[in-house]
Order: sequence, then structure tokens, then C-alpha cells
Amino acid sequence: MKHFYQPFVPSSSDQSTPPDAGLPARQEIIETLRAHIGRIEGSGVFSPTPREAMSWALGVPAIDELMGPGGIDTSGVHEIRFDTGQDLYGAAAATAARRVFALLLAVRRLAAVKRAGPILWTLPLNEVHEAGALYSHGLWAMGLDANRLIIVTPRKSRDVLWVLEEALRSGAVSMVVGEVAATSMTASRRLSLAAVEARCPCILVSPPGSIPAAAVATRWRVAPRPSGEDPFDAAAPGLRRFAIALERCRSRPIASGNADFVVEWLDGARCFRLVTAVSDRAVTPHIQKFGAWQAGVQRRIA
Repeated sequence: MKHFYQPFVPSSSDQSTPPDAGLPARQEIIETLRAHIGRIEGSGVFSPTPREAMSWALGVPAIDELMGPGGIDTSGVHEIRFDTGQDLYGAAAATAARRVFALLLAVRRLAAVKRAGPILWTLPLNEVHEAGALYSHGLWAMGLDANRLIIVTPRKSRDVLWVLEEALRSGAVSMVVGEVAATSMTASRRLSLAAVEARCPCILVSPPGSIPAAAVATRWRVAPRPSGEDPFDAAAPGLRRFAIALERCRSRPIASGNADFVVEWLDGARCFRLVTAVSDRAVTPHIQKFGAWQAGVQRRIA
């Protein structure tokens, strides 16, 4: 019996399909299998896919566009700084503002990732004694589950950087936050490499007067602002407001530098909103009445 070789001639439908048409779906399946194997072996609880890693942003288009189409870099180090004067109350308000801003970024991060691991927050023990610790009921009010927050308080300040690096390399967290006094060039580079390897963001909350960290993807300057007016009660505090400035953006350095905004946090939508008109408002009537009453009391005393 003779066998004749007949070459395979693709049909018209096969010729119209490019050879690499199934690569994106195949790559997504491979990433899913790798994450599943990692959970079985215990090598990592949190393993985001590249698609999940591209959805972290503030929710304000005017600010998000400055950082590019991917929003905040999920594989980088981000520094939050603030400037304050000699006033003790101003320093306390600025400390609270930078902490709350970092926590709200954590809320946005957890909402952007499907298989989200816990948030690791580390600060020196002396900072806890000086400025206090995080309050669980306040975290619930901001939309952050306290059970998904790991707080580490080392006795020495230099151990904060070690905790951040080890947490990044573990692959078991969705974001790390550290309150550090100073970050050297070597330490910032090590954190940056660990964040890239783990595809996990790292936030450094720096005190005033410290030298800015070098190897950071973004650097923010955050300051507190008076809250807005409550629409139902004029005497009640309104939404949280922050004055933020994007001082450095590694992906788009031309867009940063002069980007100053005033934003407020929406508790229901879990996102920021740009305050379009912020100016020196006139004194409200109840404040005017209090000022007149105070002036009258002073005249009687005199």
C-alpha cells in the first residue's frame, strides 16, 4: 500500500486568524494557575495579576491623569510628607492628616484588588507614645476593616525599614506603610527593588524636616484643611479635606512640580473629590454672634 503525503493547506478562516491571537487569554490562565499553586504551596497569599495592579488611583481625574493611564504605580515606593511651623497644634494636625491620607489610599487599594491581602502598618514604639496609635473605630468609619490591618511597632526606628522590606518580599500583603524618620539612598533603593519584585506598593510617611527619600515613584505633600460644611447641620463637621501637592512623579516628571489641589473624601463612594472653589469664606452668622457676645463680655469685664 502506498502512502501519499498531502501538505496541510489552511482554510480561509485559519489564514485570517493571527498565530498569537490566543496569547492574552493564555497568559491570563497561566497567571491564575501560578497564583493557585502559590496558595496551595503556601508561598504567597496575595498574588495580584497585572490587570489588577493597574487599577489603583485616587478617583480624581485631574490628579490621576498626571500619573499616567495606570494611576498610582503599584510597584513602587510613595512618600507622604508635610510642612509645618512651630505651632504644636499645627504639627499634630499635620501628623493626623498624613496618616489619614495614607489610610484612605489603603482603602482605595483594597477596593482595587480582588484577592487582597492585609495591610501592614509599622511605626516605632516611641512614635506610638508620642502621637498615639491607630483607633479601630475610626478605621471602621473610614471604610477600613481593622481585622485586615497588621500593626508592627519595633523598639528601634531603623527596624521599620527592615520590617517593610521583609513584608514586601513575603508576598502576603497588599500594601505596606511605614512611618520613618529618615530613609537613606541604600534603604530606599532596597525598598524600591522589593516593591517591584512583589508588585506591591510601599508608602513612607515622613516627618517634617527629614531628607526626602530618593528612589520613590511619587512624592506627595499633604496638609490638613478645614472640613466642608455639613448640608444638614451647620454646627457639625463636614467632609475631610486635604491640600495635596504632587512634588515628584517618576513616570511623568513633566506633569508634576506645580500640581496643587484641595480634595475631600467621600465616605459613601470611598473616593476623593476635587474641591473646585476653595476661598476665604465669609464668617458664618453663628460665629459672628459668638464674636459679638465675646466682645460684650470683655467690655463688661473692663
